[in-house]
Amino acid sequence: MASIIRGYEYDIFISYRHKDNKYDGWVSQFVKDLRGELESTFKDDVSIYFDENPTDGLQETHDVNESLKDKIKCLVFIPILSRTYCDIHSFAWKNEFLAFRDFASNDSFGLKVKLANGNVGNRILPIRIHDLDQDDIKLFEKEIGGPMRPLDFIFRSAGVNRHLAHQDERKDNQNHTVYRDQINKVAMSVRDIITSLKQPKSKIEPSTSTPVASINQKSSTGKKIVPALLGLVLLCLVGYGIAYFFLGNTPKKEEIDRSIAVLPFADMSEKKDQEYFSDGLSEELLNLLSKTPDLKVISRTSAFSFKGKNEDIRSIGDKLNVAYILEGSVRKAADKLRITAQLIKVSDGTHLWSENYDREMNDIFKVQGEIASAVVKELQVKLIGNNYNMPKESDPRIYNLWLQSKFLLNLGTASNETFQKASDLLMEAYAIDSLDARVWSGLARVYFNKMFEALSVKEVNELSKKSRHAAEKSLGLDKNLVEVYDILSSLAVNDWNLPLAESDLQKALKVDPANGALLFSQANILRDQGRFTEAEELYKKSIELDPLGTRCLFSFSILYGYLGKYDDAIEQVRKALSIAPRPVHYSLLSNYYMLTQQFDKAIIEGQKSDPFWRDYSLIPCLWSLNRKEESEASLKKFIKDYSDIGAYQISELYVWKGENDKAFEWLNKAYEQHDPGLIEIKSSWFWRLLKSDDRYKKMLGKLNLPVQDF
Repeated sequence: MASIIRGYEYDIFISYRHKDNKYDGWVSQFVKDLRGELESTFKDDVSIYFDENPTDGLQETHDVNESLKDKIKCLVFIPILSRTYCDIHSFAWKNEFLAFRDFASNDSFGLKVKLANGNVGNRILPIRIHDLDQDDIKLFEKEIGGPMRPLDFIFRSAGVNRHLAHQDERKDNQNHTVYRDQINKVAMSVRDIITSLKQPKSKIEPSTSTPVASINQKSSTGKKIVPALLGLVLLCLVGYGIAYFFLGNTPKKEEIDRSIAVLPFADMSEKKDQEYFSDGLSEELLNLLSKTPDLKVISRTSAFSFKGKNEDIRSIGDKLNVAYILEGSVRKAADKLRITAQLIKVSDGTHLWSENYDREMNDIFKVQGEIASAVVKELQVKLIGNNYNMPKESDPRIYNLWLQSKFLLNLGTASNETFQKASDLLMEAYAIDSLDARVWSGLARVYFNKMFEALSVKEVNELSKKSRHAAEKSLGLDKNLVEVYDILSSLAVNDWNLPLAESDLQKALKVDPANGALLFSQANILRDQGRFTEAEELYKKSIELDPLGTRCLFSFSILYGYLGKYDDAIEQVRKALSIAPRPVHYSLLSNYYMLTQQFDKAIIEGQKSDPFWRDYSLIPCLWSLNRKEESEASLKKFIKDYSDIGAYQISELYVWKGENDKAFEWLNKAYEQHDPGLIEIKSSWFWRLLKSDDRYKKMLGKLNLPVQDF
């Protein structure tokens, strides 16, 4: 049977490994069911090439012949992706998958086509029947030049990962998919592709930059067009009036959920050594979009939590509560760049927009702007014209070094070696241009991060001075680097100067008002000043923008705990535990159970923590249970082990025991040691018990904190 379109042998080519069909004939059944579904989907007969006959001459042990080359000439290629398919030595991979990719990339339609609804489709339509290894996914994505977007026929349950079968029920499948629905989705996808191929201009061409004519550019053509446009406008207005008169309704603009997450772009470089660049590009695009009015952009922490994970786009969208996903890939070799970006609608997985950008490294800032502009245009919002407070461009060499240093610091492996490598990269950039703002912002971040690994108060103070100097130098060169204000604000918090910290954050929020990380920092400052109502609202906004970030959930929990809203506090900390458990989370949960007199639960949760936070949570719990000898012994050991780093926590434990003089003695020690926990005293449910004590009020004055709560 010939193809629907002249010049092609088949409409569909089914590619698979024969070993995947031997056990129960799943592939044969899939093809049979797909044929039936296509019959009720297409008016025309759709031809499928499926090599089921072992004597066909196309077995894996046979050589490629001319008949196979002809059969590859099809409209849609469906590879059945199993655990064995992505094998570079296999017949199916070399002589079917790669052969079709090369054929389709060079025929009149191209590999990617514009669908009738304006979305972009790929003529390779992968069907995944097993979860794949990351290496296999990367291999497949490398060959198609973009992320894998398969239709899944996978049944998952505890300890089970196999192909989806007819009899499988939705309630038993962790994917919540059923076989019949998935077959229908395949048929509908095939229909969309073939229907588009039958239309003119369906091929997606590589993007090119077309200069936009100046508004002031004069031409005789323009003069002729203006009257015509005026006439057209009048005609439209008349038409609108008639429609309104007869229909009695004003046309309503469709509501669009303008929420988006930027996932980390994949590193498609040959040596896989450009992860720092692909991560950096993703973060820069995220920052660019977050400054767009009316666009909700998910913060980096939550968006990057899916890095390296093979998760369905609809599942990601559901967890992040967004309507759209921007993803892509980067291939970088020397100064050459190929960036692929695509905007996906979460509800149905369709591609609204997709482009390839082939550029030189010198164009990196320009291409970031092009991608952001294309996204906001698709979502019907606007970038902030002249008020779009973007950082100045850097020399591409400096930008590359800055991204590498930033990548190292984002790895979370705090060590002198990491700090030294990041510093060396920035000093290399400094040698190129000592007046580049990004160089100084990077140094400010290095010094700031090192403060948390310092071994003495003197070292902390020295690093604080260096960090502040570098940050102020950076802002003197470019006032639009948001992260620098954040560093200065954090340094002010460390100095117990919350008014200054808030002032620095307000400057940052003027540049980037919807930045989830900044809103979180602002919420903490408000909470620590006792401005609880304002803090609660900002925590909620921050969590909306960073739903998978545990820091905000943890801090929000502390606020609820202080206010006595223990059910809400427990809910927030349990969310944090479900995402990325940390020792302090268990300790906090233990405290809440103790405060609600659920002592058995308090002890269980406290014992899950590390020694410091375990003892901190169990000592007051044991005291409340009248196990005072155990509590006293544990406190004595806690003081011996942690008096140099835990003076503030020791003061809280004495408050709970009712030994107020000792509590203030240790509180003063915490002040002398410049204990960072001290600034949170106004949200401490322990110190809440002594709010009326004059010594407490005196300490608030020393910390520049207001006595009154709001």
